[in-house]
Amino acid sequence: LVIADAERPQALAGVIGGQASGVSEGTTALVLESAWFVPGLVRQSGRRLGILTDSSYRFERRADPQGVTAARDRAVALLLELTGARLVSAPVLAGSPPAGRAPIRLRAERVATVIGTPLSTAKIAAALECLGIHETASGSGLWQPPSFRYDLETEIDLIEEIARLRGLTELPAKVRYGWTPASAADKAYDKTQQLRHALAARGWQECLTDALAAKEILGTEPGGLVLEIANPINAQFTHLRPGLRDALLAVAARNVARGNHALRLFEIGRVWRAQDGAAVEETHLGLLHLGPVNELEWTARERAADFYDLKGLCDFVEETVAPGTAARLDGRFGPVDPAIAKRHDLKAKAFYAEYRLDDWLAHAEVPAAFAGLPQFPAIRRDLALVVDRAVPQEKVRQAILAGGSGSAALEKIELFDVFEDAKGEKIAADKKSLAYALTYRLKDRTLTDKEVNGWQQELREKLRAALACEFREA
Repeated sequence: LVIADAERPQALAGVIGGQASGVSEGTTALVLESAWFVPGLVRQSGRRLGILTDSSYRFERRADPQGVTAARDRAVALLLELTGARLVSAPVLAGSPPAGRAPIRLRAERVATVIGTPLSTAKIAAALECLGIHETASGSGLWQPPSFRYDLETEIDLIEEIARLRGLTELPAKVRYGWTPASAADKAYDKTQQLRHALAARGWQECLTDALAAKEILGTEPGGLVLEIANPINAQFTHLRPGLRDALLAVAARNVARGNHALRLFEIGRVWRAQDGAAVEETHLGLLHLGPVNELEWTARERAADFYDLKGLCDFVEETVAPGTAARLDGRFGPVDPAIAKRHDLKAKAFYAEYRLDDWLAHAEVPAAFAGLPQFPAIRRDLALVVDRAVPQEKVRQAILAGGSGSAALEKIELFDVFEDAKGEKIAADKKSLAYALTYRLKDRTLTDKEVNGWQQELREKLRAALACEFREA
């Protein structure tokens, strides 16, 4: 929006005037303008062109549209009185102010309910009228706020003003009986707090970073396009972050540059991505580990952080603190690409993992149930089997769980040894040996060696059929 004469624009409306229409020492004639502009248009013009002025600051925050004429008349009167100016032409009116707002209905019983004590109609009227809020008709209950109080829109706004003028310390305190069940938002907040406390207890530092960043910092992210802001504050905050990695890398780079090399950083925050033409908002957990471990520790030798340090924390998160978060984002688990770290001037080798938390936050928690201590002894049997190297350990574990009639009594499965022989002297070079400790126990009686040995024999036969494995004897 511009202010123009018959030939060319003279000013950006509500933002700044032009050079041709400016006042200089030789100015003898003035055209005085008093106007009101839609706040959103002024804000949009100033942000897009990068021009922030006292004028735009005020118009963005909504000047009083009903004060335009009064301001004009006062300015003219001051010019005539103080400078000896001469009014050449009568004022010209253009346009019309925005429509006035409807009056607000206020109920005395609602005032008493909210602030906790009844107030007479006279006290309510006295409080509102001193703020320029007048009742449209006596006893109507409709109150008209002044045009400059655009923040007064509903009944609760008027009640807030009454409470403020009366004084919050003068309002009575009341305890409501009963309880309100926790909402979904309350439960999600409690779960994220538990996650924060668990990570902090393990020595990790929480970061709170900005959700906006420049495109060149974010680069190309997996999972969709980076969303651009339509009205960015400045050139450094133009896009919404699709993940937490770059913000944590920037924090790490600043710390390393100042001599703080041992870093274990995490953040729980909102991220955004484009999907099917719409913006998707999610809650993520980001974990960044770099630098020395056991720094300045006399009981252990200092070493550089590695992949397994991060994996150990991820196992702790997935199994203990936040079960159900194991679905990692693609490309965001493991060593940080040096090209990505270079965007932040970070030369240290870093390891990063990121989780989606929304499904876990929405999942109902199962209340913890007490289980008594076992009353009958357990029996342990070891089992060492030889499988192909390509067979994952989890597949073997699941096969043991489904191994036969003894599964109901199988209390614990522990992998305690992995053996490979590259030379092929003891086992084939393309094989590996996995040794498990199997613990059997029943709740109602003591097991016998005979039945446990029978279960073990049955388990061997089923594992041989399922995995084509061999067994190593002690």
